[in-house]
Amino acid sequence: MLVRDQTKEKNRRKIVGEFILEKRLSIGYTQTNLAYYLGVSGPEISQYERGVRSPGLVTFFKIAKYLKAEKEIGKLLDDILAC
Repeated sequence: MLVRDQTKEKNRRKIVGEFILEKRLSIGYTQTNLAYYLGVSGPEISQYERGVRSPGLVTFFKIAKYLKAEKEIGKLLDDILAC
């Protein structure tokens, strides 16, 4: 059971990371731009995008707002819940 839960969490982090990366690249922002806006380090953004760690809920909504992707959060949540 624990292994399956860890796999699900890893898949969820990957989905969120791919979402952040795709949206950031689509509007031409760098990791540095996003990190500066959030007040975090560039490596932290890299960790989010690679699925190493997930942003907290407030940070995630800030990211979505900065990347102009608020309207796409519903589909992302559907993808996360499906895994």
